[in-house]
Amino acid sequence: MDPATRKSRIKKVIAEMYPVKTWLSIDEACSFMNMGSSTFLAMALDNNLTVSMLGSKKYYKVKELNAVLEDHIIIRHVK
Repeated sequence: MDPATRKSRIKKVIAEMYPVKTWLSIDEACSFMNMGSSTFLAMALDNNLTVSMLGSKKYYKVKELNAVLEDHIIIRHVK
């Protein structure tokens, strides 16, 4: 599958999963990325993700999480 088709499929799946929210709490972001909190926080630092604080709670942009997924996800075909 060529990269453009792969990105298009990923964007469609992600849009279906999170059609409304633009920011996710750390718990939601971990679930969205299928990672534990320690792994997620390390990945967020490595990728310089934007963090917004509301009180003591951190929120992450869905658009940036999508970009990380698009850059790192591998789709394999099963024969």
